[in-house]
Amino acid sequence: MTLPAIPVYIPLEDAAKKYGYAPTELKRLAQSGKIKAVQLPDGDMIVSENELEFPVINSKEELE
Repeated sequence: MTLPAIPVYIPLEDAAKKYGYAPTELKRLAQSGKIKAVQLPDGDMIVSENELEFPVINSKEELE
């Protein structure tokens, strides 16, 4: 029996560097619901690293 992966959340800035996205791109993807993210009480955002392991954006049009 295979268990589902436990989501790992990392700071948006770290995710942007690690996966080659601009922080603004990740923030827009999170706000549009294309990736899972959580806004912390201090205003920082963390994103699901599991969802970033595969290409999230197919084209620049998806960002607009």
